[in-house]
Amino acid sequence: MNTETIQHSGKIKEIKDNVLLVSIIPQSACSSCSAKGICSEANVEEKIIEIDNFSSNYSIGDSVVVYYAQRLGFRALLLGYVFPFLLMFLVLIFTFWLTQNELISGLLSLIVLIPYYFLLSLKKDLLRKTFAFHIK
Repeated sequence: MNTETIQHSGKIKEIKDNVLLVSIIPQSACSSCSAKGICSEANVEEKIIEIDNFSSNYSIGDSVVVYYAQRLGFRALLLGYVFPFLLMFLVLIFTFWLTQNELISGLLSLIVLIPYYFLLSLKKDLLRKTFAFHIK
């Protein structure tokens, strides 16, 4: 494991079908702030991470460290937000250039997101293998 990873400590909640379900509570940068009691940003919630292909024997309740390659986080950001925004923006500009109608351009730029995210959902198994969490 190199230094370019994102790590969270957690506890194993469940083990089923060779998949570990690990509960983590993300720690925000403001966790040591004195105003966290009144700040809505300090409210963190539990997240469940699925980990496939683990190599050791683990039991429910064991403390573990979950890590993820930081470069994969940037790739997920591109697939989830940047590419759809660029696609939507380009469709908006192109359809407005063709039709000179703001309503049609706006609707088509939103509708183009449906096939994009549908294609991503079809590739869910490939994405799950690519964006895998690991445990140590």
